[in-house]
Amino acid sequence: PTDATFTFARGPGLTNALAGDVAEFSIVPMDQGGLRQIPTVQDDFTVVVSPTGSGFGQVMDVLKKSDGTYTVGYRAERVLFFSNGSLRPYRIDVTLGSSPIKGSPFFAQMAPGPASAATSIMFTNVGEPVLDGRLL
Repeated sequence: PTDATFTFARGPGLTNALAGDVAEFSIVPMDQGGLRQIPTVQDDFTVVVSPTGSGFGQVMDVLKKSDGTYTVGYRAERVLFFSNGSLRPYRIDVTLGSSPIKGSPFFAQMAPGPASAATSIMFTNVGEPVLDGRLL
């Protein structure tokens, strides 16, 4: 069977993406011996991009490829900022069953496009989101 402790993810979407665009990364399933899992094994991976919801992180698809890897596509519509102006990353959790894969959670920075109130959100220094001047 596939072992979450040896399974890993790779690709640019794990660390960086452009707000509003689909970002991608791959999951590489590994067995209990640390060897690449055979392509015929079907795994049940769960991917969550946080914060989630309309205008935030949304997983578009988790597709199995013929080589046994999985391609994950997600979109984050907004760039997140802390109240001090520094970028706040999105959190990407990848699990197999209830177990996180190697390296999970991952933290991806969204690169901002042109500044726009409609595509930006600010957080207080304790991590509470502020939208339209109100705490969410």
